[in-house]
Amino acid sequence: MTAVATSPESTRTERRSSGLLRVPFIRRCSLSYDDGRTSSAFIVNINILGAYVARDDVPLAPPPKKAEGRRRKAAAAAPPEAAAPSPIKTQMPELGQLVHCRFQLPEQTCEVAVEGVVSWLNPRQQHPVHSLPPGFGIKFRGLSAGDQTCIQDLVEEYLSRHPGAC
Repeated sequence: MTAVATSPESTRTERRSSGLLRVPFIRRCSLSYDDGRTSSAFIVNINILGAYVARDDVPLAPPPKKAEGRRRKAAAAAPPEAAAPSPIKTQMPELGQLVHCRFQLPEQTCEVAVEGVVSWLNPRQQHPVHSLPPGFGIKFRGLSAGDQTCIQDLVEEYLSRHPGAC
């Protein structure tokens, strides 16, 4: 079973500002953060510069700003211990946070272990704007030559099977 999405409806590729294509790639991954937390998630798309990681345990984003004023007044009247931390901050990584990601490439015996930085966040929303599930983007850093080759081969294989994707 291959991990690269192949149905016509999901063959969306994205061209990044660098000119490199990010292709669909659905694969379970293990994450560990610089603050000691660990979790499991799914990579949704990938290229040699980074990946998008979908989290299924992400809480809803806070309501729009118009309701913010009422909540601020209520929070000011409540004792400090009653104020709960934002679930977005406790369950999603912070922008710029270091993250280690491990995953298996399809039909290969090697495990890829990459280090990266959280480059953008996509929290769960009542009315989603993006077509991506809740999660975050990772910008890889210090990618080994072997891991870079494996990921590039994956992208090229996808493009050879989907010639209209670029």
